[in-house]
Amino acid sequence: MDETAVIVKMREQAYPVVKAKGSQMDLQGKRVVAIGERDGINGPSLRLLAESAGADVVFSVTECFV
Repeated sequence: MDETAVIVKMREQAYPVVKAKGSQMDLQGKRVVAIGERDGINGPSLRLLAESAGADVVFSVTECFV
């Protein structure tokens, strides 16, 4: 096993990939707090995404983390 393969194997063990059901994540019945970032994905966008997956968004905000 070469060095690259060892690094990839270590990464997979440290950060396992979480696979959603099918092609979408099922958040049916889950409550979500959507905290967005001004220079990244904003709160309202996260709210729409979570709601489209079936979540009940209890709080949504966009903050500036500088």
